[in-house]
Amino acid sequence: MVLSKEFYNRCSPSYQKVFDGFLPKLIYPPSGTLQDKVIYAQDVQAAILKFSCCYYTPKELFELYIELAKFIKDIDSNIDVYQRNCQKVVEIAYFHLHYDSKWMRIPFDDHQFSESNVSLRDDIKLCDEVSNKIDRQIYWYRAEESNLTYPHPALTECFHIFERSASHVPPLKLVQRCESMKQLWYKIRANKEDLEKWFKLLLEADDNNFVKDTVEYRLGKNCLDVKLWKLYLTFLKEHGEHKRLLETYSKYCRFFMDDEEMKEKYKKDKLEYGPIDLPWNNFFNIN
Repeated sequence: MVLSKEFYNRCSPSYQKVFDGFLPKLIYPPSGTLQDKVIYAQDVQAAILKFSCCYYTPKELFELYIELAKFIKDIDSNIDVYQRNCQKVVEIAYFHLHYDSKWMRIPFDDHQFSESNVSLRDDIKLCDEVSNKIDRQIYWYRAEESNLTYPHPALTECFHIFERSASHVPPLKLVQRCESMKQLWYKIRANKEDLEKWFKLLLEADDNNFVKDTVEYRLGKNCLDVKLWKLYLTFLKEHGEHKRLLETYSKYCRFFMDDEEMKEKYKKDKLEYGPIDLPWNNFFNIN
């Protein structure tokens, strides 16, 4: 089974129903020619994309898609198709709040790495060791001033790189900001299990993009965390992030499909802050 029994059992009955209708398409045929298996793999990929266009989709389905892309590549050695496949699905997975640092290297040959061709966006601000931008900047021995202004575990390394490459002494305000963000990162890490305190500490960075990226990354790792979804929706509304608010409502309501109270809030806020274009193929009563 693609989803664990524990995860499936915690999903809403309505979500279980739509997933049950989709599940038979994920059963890989036990026999057949290689060409038959390639065709079936492509059918499964198409089914995953169709599902993700209508409902919030767990990361496991995107991981399956990528595994099938690798399988197809190993059979027909079509690297261009493999690259397009991976780039497309990683972008969709990102919309569904799934981020994985190893995905940034998927389109490339195992023995090559071209910074200019990285398909994942590189402006993500994560309070986590897997930050795409931080990893790349340390790897390429450079750091930008913006990397020193929010909490993350590589602040010391980034500051040293920035200091070595700077044409002047870093301004005192930047140094102080960097030091305060180091301390804040330790506090955030120490309170990761206390959700409300963790969230409040994120706000101390006074950086909306940092909060959005970090919270969405955590939601992607545990999309069943209703409390975090609601804290995040409140944050977006209070900080005037109305486009992201409606986008997040749409994801929540396409996963927690039986939460009628949240659907009503979504309708109300959409009337107030909409309209907004969203990449869903179904209206789902509210779009």
